[in-house]
Amino acid sequence: MEKVTADGRIKTLIENNVKLGHRALLTILGENARDQVMIIHHLVSKASGERPSVLWCHKKDSDVPRQSRKQLKKLEQRLKSGKCDISQENAFHIFLLSTSVRYCSLTDTQRVLGNTYGMCVIQDFEGLTNTLCRVVETVSGGGVVVFLLPGMQSLRQLFSLNMDSHGRLKTYSHPKVTPLFNERFVLSLGWCRSSLIVDDKLQLMSELPSLAGPVKLWQSLSYKRWSLCKNNCRTCRRALRMQTNHFRSFDALGYEEQSDYEIIQSTNEEFNEAIVRVNVFREFRQTIQYVDPVDANKLGQCELLVIDEAAAIPLPQVKALIGNYSVFMASTINGYEGTGRSLSLKLLQQLRQQSSSAGATAVKSVDISSEIISNRSLHELYYVNRDVLFSGHKESEDFLHQVMSLLVSSHYRNSPDDLQVLCDAPAHHLFVLLPPIISGMTSLPPVLAVVQVCLEGGIPKSVSDGNKSRGERPSGDLVPWALALQYLDTSLTEQVSARVIRVAAHPDYQGMGYGSRAINLVSDYYNGKHISLEDEQDSGVGTDEEDKDSNAIVPRKSGKPLLSKLSERVPESLDYLSVSYGLTLPLMKFWCRAGYIPLYISQVANKVTGEHSCMMIKLMDASEGESPLARNKWVKNASQEFLRRFISLLGGPFSNLPSLLALKVIQSHSTTQEKEIKWKELKSMVSGHDLHRLEKYSNNLADRYLVTDLLPNIATLFFLNKFPSVHLSPVQSGLLVGLGLQMKTMDNVVSTLDITLESALGQFNRAIRRLLKAMTSIQESSLAQHLPAPVVPEFVPVDITLDQDLNQAAEDFERDQKKKEKLQEINSLIMGDVRKYRIQGDDRAWESVLEGGAGASVTIKSSKRTAKMTEKELENMLEAPTKKKKTKDGQGGKQVKDKKNKKLGKKR
Repeated sequence: MEKVTADGRIKTLIENNVKLGHRALLTILGENARDQVMIIHHLVSKASGERPSVLWCHKKDSDVPRQSRKQLKKLEQRLKSGKCDISQENAFHIFLLSTSVRYCSLTDTQRVLGNTYGMCVIQDFEGLTNTLCRVVETVSGGGVVVFLLPGMQSLRQLFSLNMDSHGRLKTYSHPKVTPLFNERFVLSLGWCRSSLIVDDKLQLMSELPSLAGPVKLWQSLSYKRWSLCKNNCRTCRRALRMQTNHFRSFDALGYEEQSDYEIIQSTNEEFNEAIVRVNVFREFRQTIQYVDPVDANKLGQCELLVIDEAAAIPLPQVKALIGNYSVFMASTINGYEGTGRSLSLKLLQQLRQQSSSAGATAVKSVDISSEIISNRSLHELYYVNRDVLFSGHKESEDFLHQVMSLLVSSHYRNSPDDLQVLCDAPAHHLFVLLPPIISGMTSLPPVLAVVQVCLEGGIPKSVSDGNKSRGERPSGDLVPWALALQYLDTSLTEQVSARVIRVAAHPDYQGMGYGSRAINLVSDYYNGKHISLEDEQDSGVGTDEEDKDSNAIVPRKSGKPLLSKLSERVPESLDYLSVSYGLTLPLMKFWCRAGYIPLYISQVANKVTGEHSCMMIKLMDASEGESPLARNKWVKNASQEFLRRFISLLGGPFSNLPSLLALKVIQSHSTTQEKEIKWKELKSMVSGHDLHRLEKYSNNLADRYLVTDLLPNIATLFFLNKFPSVHLSPVQSGLLVGLGLQMKTMDNVVSTLDITLESALGQFNRAIRRLLKAMTSIQESSLAQHLPAPVVPEFVPVDITLDQDLNQAAEDFERDQKKKEKLQEINSLIMGDVRKYRIQGDDRAWESVLEGGAGASVTIKSSKRTAKMTEKELENMLEAPTKKKKTKDGQGGKQVKDKKNKKLGKKR
């Protein structure tokens, strides 16, 4: 190793940062960059008076200057025996021997969180970005962060460096990555006042251009924070003490270790001897102990619980940690792994609602300082040119700060990787919603909403089948691959879509419809409703005016504006829009209002947020001359299959979903019309006896538990639109979802619907009545089909005239009369032979004879002449003996009677 003389500005920077407690950032270029780490470490040790420990970060497959313990031990023995002198050849090995160096792979940097080091060496720059923020936070104030770039002679070579994360940003349709992040990162080194760029001889290289605007803004913000902290303290020294080590408060109280308190360190190798317990026993016993978030059951004797970085802990675990004791929570909202929005939106909001009744929490509102026009129709959506946004100019940096502030404040979990994705991902696009721009404005208006979208799909079916056969799933194209695997149709990857990654509204204007306005404008843009009739439109290819051969590192100059109207850019041709998010009721309502329908919900909840991932799509309008049914056919089939699966899974993986949320998911597919179920299919699920039980319950003649077993089948049929004539209220539908599909108890469903138990029972009974009426109607209509149909007289118009009809009737009458006469003649011949045996006698004769009793013989005098009376005359005479029958001469039956009497007298 050659002897070098370090630039004096390096020593000055390190000494100033040690006094101020700031970190220094050094970038070393050249083949011998690694050998200069020893000199930097010596300068830090000399300035701080301590020998700092070193964290050496590297990739797994890279060359690391690591010496085995045996070699270092031999070297130590040789130095003690005097057989080895400190020379330039072995100086670096002696440095490794005398310094505490911890080597860490870039993929395992989460293990070093919570530890403190005085110096951090990052060997492989292409393994960043998110790793950079993890390891930088482990460096103490006054420490140094060193970048080693051994294969580069100029920082401009970083512009074209392929980062490891670029492989995840490439897709089949967008394989080319433009490294805008590295370019802005190099420019940001010039904005940092604690950063120097040196070569492998520790000589300062050409200075980078500074950015006065953001530096002044940082200075003003830092001064305001310092003034606020200073005003809340009595002395300036006390303000400084607030930022020091936590355990220095024991020294301020006069506590001494071992005599007043003891510190217990962990024996777990993963914790790296971290402090897990402090026992205080000066006046009375007190204990400060670290508790793992999963061990909430060990907090029974806790009096005060402090949760640091609460938003980084899974939300269900944070809820379990809260109990009947004081709880202090701290969380990072912005910066590395800032997840405070999830905490504020869910946990804190729930705590405010629970404590509002007791008045324990006071919520203060913040008034909007600047007035925004309330008419949302006047606000316009603009397309953001990312080449200009990350060019490093002052105006673009100010606008970038607004955009990132909105994205950070609206998203649950943030990391520096998000910024790199926004910079380098070729398929990503950015839109912003701005109020009306007035002519003469000298600055950009405030950003009201930000929409980040990603183009997906366009993968041929042959490529998808090949990946599926090999069991591979390439990165990117989240929604097309998920739908293809969910519905076993690889042709779905051929369709092109745009996935909405983030929708961020300004925190002061949330709930005012600006997010919905931005989403609707994005949908209209991709539907071609903003196409201008002018010939000149932006094709999306930027034109840079910078000299590619120049080595000067300056902000790029672009001939295009930062913002473009939607009419100035040609939209990509899409089949549908999509979105993927954590399933909650407000978000489900938001996307349903925008016209999206869910087609995929993960059965496993996220461990951090406790939410199920949901994917929704919205079809683009059919083009002119194209049948909408042809485009909607696959969506209709997928919608029916999703609804059937979701209803079946509500009793299992989705049983913990709120009933109203599950109902909203089902209702989002209610536009699909189904035919009414037939009785043949219905009776296999609900029999006639089951209908009798439902009738008993609907008439309040049976208890609700008598029909509990029927609710799953009835609810399934109802939500599959098998009863199109039945309409239930939202409360009744929610009860049917909770009791019938999710198998919850009435008390659990009532608590989620926020109604009383009596009202819930009444609503449930009315819902059963309506369903019973529909099922009974289906049964009756089916049984009516098996009954004989009533005969309806059929009137046929005649084809003859009235005279012809009368003549025909006369002929029929004459024909019938002739038949009757012939029949009478035949009957008279037959009956004439029988009548001669008839016994004659009137009623008086028969009465006198029958007085003798049953055993007496009967003798009636009769004429031997054959009777000429017909059978009909005989019957009439027997029925009405007193009836007089007229004869031809007009005399009554008296003469006939007298003749009979005379004849009887002669016989006697």
